[in-house]
Amino acid sequence: MPVWKSVFLTIVLMLASGVVAVGVARAQAGSERSSGKLTYKEDFNGDDPELMLGGQIEFDQTDRPWMKKVDGGKLVFVNDASPKAAHYDIINWARFEGTNSLTRLYGRAMAVTVISDNSGRGGAGIAVLTSRHGDYWLFAVASKGKYHVLRKERGKLTLAYSGAHAALKKRGPNRISYRVLGNELAFRGNGIEIARVPFDRLKYREIQLALAAFGRGTFEFDNVVFTGRKANKTSSSKIMKIKSGKLKELVPSGGKFERLKKNDQGRSVSPPGEGTRF
Repeated sequence: MPVWKSVFLTIVLMLASGVVAVGVARAQAGSERSSGKLTYKEDFNGDDPELMLGGQIEFDQTDRPWMKKVDGGKLVFVNDASPKAAHYDIINWARFEGTNSLTRLYGRAMAVTVISDNSGRGGAGIAVLTSRHGDYWLFAVASKGKYHVLRKERGKLTLAYSGAHAALKKRGPNRISYRVLGNELAFRGNGIEIARVPFDRLKYREIQLALAAFGRGTFEFDNVVFTGRKANKTSSSKIMKIKSGKLKELVPSGGKFERLKKNDQGRSVSPPGEGTRF
């Protein structure tokens, strides 16, 4: 092959590979933008505890025997009286990083670091509320590498099962998380799946997430993280025409309105002055 043809062919191949590389980079960037991950983090190191987690933690100390505070960069639940009391605070919404709007947390992935210093049976963890009646699953990590799974249904709180797991540290912090997997809720400890419980997607279209603890002791929460994907802003809902002289509320197909009660953002399991017992 003549030298000039060889040089020409080399130049063409270099240009072609450059165009392909640019195209791949642009496609990857576009893919990341279109399916970008949303993240909300709370490390409890701010100046005003009332603003942490969007102001959804109640520090009014009315849910005896529970006391709540922020201490040393951690959210702390303390129960030094009743060994069978449980408490949770619902986190309904958050402002994700890079956005200026509040987003509902239904179905979002959640992770939190917990430390439990409990006497007897107890632990700190994540509660997943599965109905408007306050039913929920609670996955709680205790001291000495133990964990508990509790179920509240029709007003009754029961201990579904307990155990110990090698993935859980016997002392110090444990990172726990939850995910919705088909018709089950999966709970993990330090990246290892520890428990699964049934979850009916058709029955429970919307769920609420909460930081929770039960039993007597001191329970700490740190580095709460919610993640999810950016929602598609397009909608297939049809717009109804409003006839002259009539006013109608337009609800997208399948949409429902829910009347929120006062102070519904953070709600305790326990009735005032008693606590939930099981």
